[in-house]
Amino acid sequence: MQLSIDNLTKVYPDGTRALDGLSFDVSPGEGVVILGHNGCGKSTLMKCLTGLERPTSGRLSLAGLDLTSASRRELRPPCASGSAASSRSSTWSATSRCCRTCCSG
Repeated sequence: MQLSIDNLTKVYPDGTRALDGLSFDVSPGEGVVILGHNGCGKSTLMKCLTGLERPTSGRLSLAGLDLTSASRRELRPPCASGSAASSRSSTWSATSRCCRTCCSG
């Protein structure tokens, strides 16, 4: 599933600009490594990808689902009983795999 980051910006309340217009795409099967100096925004990017932080502006999307404007309900994993099987199920699974892969090392 395609991960797209378009013009992502995160400015904290104290004025710190952690991300400033970041854009890139990750296609299925691609691997990405985020490298940089202390304080350059690596952790903020991961927090935005996992939903721990909301970007100030820009767009994050996975398989066409806009993660920056999706509600918590839309991002919630499907019901364990299987009664909530839908197209969101595959999107959640891919988001979960993406985040585990990105955050695991």
